[in-house]
This record gives sequence, structure tokens and C-alpha cells, in this order.
Amino acid sequence: MAHHSITLRVDAQGNIQTEPRPIVVAPGDTVAWKSDQGDVSVSFDDSPFDGDHRFAGQKGRNTTAGKIRADVPRGKFFECKASVGGKSGEKVYGVEIVP
Repeated sequence: MAHHSITLRVDAQGNIQTEPRPIVVAPGDTVAWKSDQGDVSVSFDDSPFDGDHRFAGQKGRNTTAGKIRADVPRGKFFECKASVGGKSGEKVYGVEIVP
């Protein structure tokens, strides 16, 4: 089981980017997001996480960590919605479960 710390940033075109990309995780891994550009929020409609599927954090600090469900389908991609400093992203990269 690994922990993945994802950095969100708004590029010059106003798009929200993730680092790293792709974000490849396995069942049991944990994931948290942060940004030095503003407060962040991340949510999943179709969620691979145990419990909550919405995460929020203050500028420069990690969100609470989400744990990938043990029964999550391998090889599946989960899209997310995110905002940084109030700027929402239309197509923000979510997480990919290892095959």
C-alpha cells in the first residue's frame, strides 16, 4: 500500500493540471491533493474511495487522505471534479486503478 500526494495547479490557459500524471493507484493505497495556488476541492461522482468521495484542503496543505476500496475494479479510470482557489476545472485528471 502506497500513499500518493497529488499537486494541483492552474496553468496559463486556466486549466487545472495534476502532478504526477497519470495517477495510478492500487486497492488499499491512499491519495491526498494540495495546491500552493489556493484552497482545493476534489470530488468523485463515481468514487473508488472508501467512505467520503469529497476532499478539501487549504492552500499549501494536503486534503484528508482517501483510501482506495479493496473491491475497486482493476483497470478502471475514475474522473474527478476539482477547483483551485475557486477556479473550477472541466476536465481534471482523476485516478487510474492498476490493471
